[in-house]
Amino acid sequence: MNKKVKNAKLSDSTVSHIGQLASLRLSPSEVQRFKKQLSSVLDYVGQLQKVDICSLAISSPDTSQHNVVREDKNLTSLTQPESLANSKKNHKGYLITKPIFS
Repeated sequence: MNKKVKNAKLSDSTVSHIGQLASLRLSPSEVQRFKKQLSSVLDYVGQLQKVDICSLAISSPDTSQHNVVREDKNLTSLTQPESLANSKKNHKGYLITKPIFS
């Protein structure tokens, strides 16, 4: 699909047809607005088609980079009584909170 797009100027009937294909009922003002927007998109595609991709250098990901992560270490944590020490309410080793859903 190497069709060249040059100064795409869409007609009202073409935009209406595109709207019908998309199951859209377009008002006359919407047809005008979309005609302008679609034409600018097609003009941009035309600019992209001018790029000579054959002259671009092939790039590949840089594989010299590696994830830097720290070594896993066991750290001391709070005991259950220590973690419950400042709680307002607890029962049999669990925190008691207000219900989220009522």
